[in-house]
Formats: sequence, structure tokens, C-alpha cells
Amino acid sequence: LHLPGCDLQNLPVSLSRSNFTSLLVLDLAYNHFEVNSSIPQWLYNISNLVELDLSYCGMKDRLFHIAWGDFCNFQKLALSGNEIGGEISEVVEGLSACNNSSIEELHLGLSQLVGRLPDSLGDLKNLKSLHLYYNSLSGPIPASIERLLNLEELDLSYSMMNGSIPEGLGKLTKLAFLELCENLWEGVLSEYHFQGLTKLEDFSISSSNKTFLFNVSSDWVPPFSLTNIRIMNCPLGLRFPAWLRTQNQLSNIVLTDAAISDPIPSWIWKMSPQIQWLDLSNNEIGGILPGPLEFFPRTWVDLSLNRLDGQLPLWSNVSYLILDDNFLS
Repeated sequence: LHLPGCDLQNLPVSLSRSNFTSLLVLDLAYNHFEVNSSIPQWLYNISNLVELDLSYCGMKDRLFHIAWGDFCNFQKLALSGNEIGGEISEVVEGLSACNNSSIEELHLGLSQLVGRLPDSLGDLKNLKSLHLYYNSLSGPIPASIERLLNLEELDLSYSMMNGSIPEGLGKLTKLAFLELCENLWEGVLSEYHFQGLTKLEDFSISSSNKTFLFNVSSDWVPPFSLTNIRIMNCPLGLRFPAWLRTQNQLSNIVLTDAAISDPIPSWIWKMSPQIQWLDLSNNEIGGILPGPLEFFPRTWVDLSLNRLDGQLPLWSNVSYLILDDNFLS
């Protein structure tokens, strides 16, 4: 039953009859249920469900009372964008209690969840997609994550996590999407964290903890080819990262507040026809901007809060050009 985005406004709290033994997929995402609607109990009685998607429905509930171990057939559980609350450990430990957990997609972003990710996360060995963005979690990424060898997407952004990032992340050879921005990471992120990530395409990281370092060797050659990179509030060193030169498929480049003082290298400008978003703001970048360049249509360029000088550039296809707090004329 697929009814996403149908402007439904009411989900019955109780049903006089609910024989859904053949129902495998229930998708009610992006509807507009009444404010403070709870997830009805009869939904939890459909133990044969393979997929349940109630994303962004305005539900308000708590997950404390749910016996997640009864849902061993789940392949997809999506409750993002609801005020469901509860401990993330209860959900993960409940699902991992299944002898052979089949869960592949666990989407609980923007859900007011709290607590630490438990070591039992590594028992969800079929997991391909884990989205926990915009929650109030704590603690580090558990080392057991290295056992999620099928993982393709990991989004822990804006989740208030802290602690170090385990090097075992580099064992996730299928990982293509890695979002770690806006947390309180500690320690160092090095090339060992990326050594097996040959399929990585989208990567972001930032930390409100100023002691966190992104530290790779000067001759490092990444195993991946990124299309999007966002590194924010992480010192990269005075020189422009040399390893970025190997990333010739980039369309979005964000390196803000990264303590870079080098001029922008010529190989960045050679990629201008494919660049859609370039943000190098809040560094100490000097030098003179190049003359006429052609960017991808409707490109966003932010080079503010640097030490650039020379004349204002004339670049075609740039829709947003931010150059304040420089020495341009």
C-alpha cells in the first residue's frame, strides 16, 4: 500500500478489524496527519511488515514501549521527521536481537532520539542505509560499525555525537555516502579511515571541537573519486590539500574555516565548467582571482573572509558570488 504525499490528515488510532497478515509494505510518508497524532498500536501488530515508511508525517510518539524484536522481517524502517523520541539504543538493540536481522534501511533522522549508539549496531549486517541526522545523540561511533560490510549510506550529521571516529570505517568498501558534519568529534581523521572506501562519492565532516584534526600525509592518493566534498571547521594545514587534485569529478567543493593560506591552485579553476558550488570562505587564502571563467549554470561561489586581492572577476553562469571581506578592487 503506497500512499505517500496524498495529503492524508487522519490515521485511525484503533480499528474494529485489522487482518493485515498479507500486508508487506506500508508507505504513508509525507502526509499531514493531525498535530500530535500517535503511531497507532495496530500498526505494531502487523508483524509480517517488510517496509514501514511514516517519514515526515507529523507523528508524535515515544518508542520506549515497542517490541522491536517482533519485527525480524523488516527490511526498511523509516520514521524520519517525526517527534518520536526515545533511546536510539532500544531501537538498535531490539532489531539486532533477531537471529537473522534482515533490516537494510534504518531512517530515523530528525526524530528527537537520544543516547549512544550501542555495539549491537554491528549485528545489523544487512544494513545498507543508516540515517540518524538531526538528533541529540552522544558518544562516539561504535567500533562495531566495521562489521556493516553492506553499508552504502551513513548520515550522522547534526547529531551532537562526540568522541573519536574509528579507523574501522575504512573497511566499509561499499560506502558511497558519508555525512559526519556538525558534531563534536575528537582526535584525528587520517588516511587510514579511508583506506578501503573505493566507492565513496559524497563526504562531509565538521566538528565544533577545535582540537579535531583532518590529518593526511602530503603524498596521499585517495582510493575514491568524490563528486561532493564538504570539510568545515577542521584545520587542513596552511597548504591547499594536494590530494584534492586527484578528485577530477568534483562538482561541490566546500572547505570553510580550514586554516588554508595558500592561493587557490590553477587545477581548481580548470574544473570550473563542472563546479556547481564552491565555498572556500573563512580562510586566509591570498592571491589574485583569474579572469573570465565559465562555470556550471547557476553556480554558487563564496570566497568571503579571505585575503584575495586584484580586480573583481567576470565569471559566466555564476548566480551567487560572495566576495566580502577581501582586498579586491
